[in-house]
Amino acid sequence: MTFARGNGFRKGSTHPTGCFAIAAQVFVQTGVFAQSYAMVGLIGAVLGLLALMLARVWR
Repeated sequence: MTFARGNGFRKGSTHPTGCFAIAAQVFVQTGVFAQSYAMVGLIGAVLGLLALMLARVWR
């Protein structure tokens, strides 16, 4: 999470474009994180279902 890429984070620079750039960056990062978490959750659910099916078959 590095925001200091010339996005208007210098002292006394209240540039709306800087704020917008930071907001866009945060939005993109959270979107990517949410996507990866959703994928992990989906894979975990599939694996859990497979494990349950295997346990039923093995009994």
